[in-house]
Amino acid sequence: MKIRNEAEMEEQIQELKTITRLQEQCRALQIQSVKEKTVKNKATLALLRSNIRRRSQEWALAKKYDQWTISRACGKDVPMRLANSRCTMEVAREKLRKYVFDRVNVHNVLIHLVRRRGRKLESMQLELAGLRSQPDATKEELRLQQVIRQLENNIEKTTIKITTSQNIHFLYMDLLDHLKKKLAGYPTELDKLQNLVSNYCLELSDMTVMSQDAMMITDEVKMNMRQGEATFIEERRARENRLNQQKKLIDKIHTKETSEKYRRVSRAVWAPPSGAPSSSAPPRTPLTTLPPPCLQGRRDLDFPSNLMGPETLKGKSSAPTAPAKVRRGRSP
Repeated sequence: MKIRNEAEMEEQIQELKTITRLQEQCRALQIQSVKEKTVKNKATLALLRSNIRRRSQEWALAKKYDQWTISRACGKDVPMRLANSRCTMEVAREKLRKYVFDRVNVHNVLIHLVRRRGRKLESMQLELAGLRSQPDATKEELRLQQVIRQLENNIEKTTIKITTSQNIHFLYMDLLDHLKKKLAGYPTELDKLQNLVSNYCLELSDMTVMSQDAMMITDEVKMNMRQGEATFIEERRARENRLNQQKKLIDKIHTKETSEKYRRVSRAVWAPPSGAPSSSAPPRTPLTTLPPPCLQGRRDLDFPSNLMGPETLKGKSSAPTAPAKVRRGRSP
């Protein structure tokens, strides 16, 4: 078993050695092929660079030649030269060709118009020569020409009238349609207005009733005010009469009391003392016996309180108060 295992191990080692040898050979071949490819690529790169340099020079020369040809073709037309300066030769050629074709077409159209106008001018010259060669028109021809002109004028006027009448007809139809549309919406508006009128009539009737009530109230207030004023005037007159009567009564009582007091004082002063001889000349009244004027006035005012009887108090208490002012205005 050991011998067999060793033989197998040697075989495997030999196989691995052969594999490694083959791998080294392959690596050497790959390195050689890579070196050959790099050499070839360097040669191709040099060739391509030379080709690019040569073609760039050719492109620059071609571009300069194109610019020269474009500037020569445009001539003194600076806007066209600037517009085509960055274009290639083919694009500039197409644009210039289109421009030339357009100019040629315009030239052909103008030539055609000139020829047609020339032919028309020749025909008009021939017609003018024929008219000049004709003899002068007679009176009948002049009259007919005038009639023809009048008819032409009438025709123009009638055409104008027809166009205006057509416009008026169209306008009338538009107005008719508009009025029909408006008329279709009028019933609802009339119903609304009728409802408003009925509401306003109800409000007006209420307002008339309120105004009548207010007028009746104002009339009653005026009558009450007049009656109150009349009663107030009567009461004031009665009160003034009572006051005058009381004043007269008080004056009478006051004068009566003052006269009695003065009589008593005069009796006391002029009475002779007992045992005194009577003489023919009356003795003079001493000044000290008379009361001072201030006390006399105070005594004059000191009338008895029993004069203020129940009638006077009743007159004072029964004095009517001023009636309250009634505010005049509309009743709510």
